[in-house]
Amino acid sequence: MIIPFELPDPSNRDNVLIFPGGGYNHVSLQKEGTDIADAFNQNGFNAYVLDYRVAPFTGKVFLQDAVKGVQVVRQKIRENGDPGRKLALMGFSAGGHLALMETGHWQEIKEDPEQVSRETCRPDALILCYPVVTFTDPYAHSGSRMNFLGKEHADDEALIAKYSAEKHVNSDFPPTFLWHCEGDTSVPVQNSLMLRDALDRAGVAHKLLLFPEGAHGLGLAKDNGIISSWFDECVKWLKNTFSGMNDIFTHNGV
Repeated sequence: MIIPFELPDPSNRDNVLIFPGGGYNHVSLQKEGTDIADAFNQNGFNAYVLDYRVAPFTGKVFLQDAVKGVQVVRQKIRENGDPGRKLALMGFSAGGHLALMETGHWQEIKEDPEQVSRETCRPDALILCYPVVTFTDPYAHSGSRMNFLGKEHADDEALIAKYSAEKHVNSDFPPTFLWHCEGDTSVPVQNSLMLRDALDRAGVAHKLLLFPEGAHGLGLAKDNGIISSWFDECVKWLKNTFSGMNDIFTHNGV
């Protein structure tokens, strides 16, 4: 289910689709969803929150919900009257993993007879907040891995490799913003470090904010001092990134 947070005159706004976290066993709908959407509204973006299915469903269902969410928001962008407006996909924790999986695996989801084109399923930017990236030990979040793969496949090495995002980054990945606390004992910071290294190798533009203290699941982190700066930095990065894309679009005469 999509929860919309659209501003007046939505055609003049870029867009963010948010996947809250919750280890694929629940959805942190307010702290990592609606609160974030409201903050993006205050900064001039349309925002949408995906309330996706969780365990006992597994990965294919999660991907179906994620791809459908992108399709729905792309359709809203067209209906709002300016199909050139951009879409960022944002995920927290396991929602970050889901955003990465949507970006890298959406072509596997073909059940929709009106499957939209490649451009509309690929987000224009990724925002990943203390994301689950790898299913490979020792840095995997075991709960997310088990819920995504299912108990019977949680130790399947081929599936672990397939759904470890750092192994599949290529030059077609969108620009990416990440932030993570080095003190995170739930999803180790190495998840973001591995993704950063993969983005480096692929030549994908990215920005990583690391905070030496702090834990997991902070959302906007309003009561966490310097960590709360992540959101302003994210908005600044996103506006600059989308502005650059629009400049290229215009200069190409499209």
